Amino acid sequence: MTEQGGAAQPPDGAAPAAPVEAKPLNAFALAKEVVLERLQNLLEWLLRRLKRYRAKRGDWWEK
Repeated sequence: MTEQGGAAQPPDGAAPAAPVEAKPLNAFALAKEVVLERLQNLLEWLLRRLKRYRAKRGDWWEK
């Protein structure tokens, strides 16, 4: 009646697994990610503004 399904459990009193060490942060890569994210946000904002502007102006070139 003590059957366990799934993965094997460590015996009682066993030490927990050692924590995984995180790699040190690469400041240049982090800065690049931040700049790219902000640039993407800026471009998306500009596209929304352009769509709104064009929607209000209508097809002025076809009139």
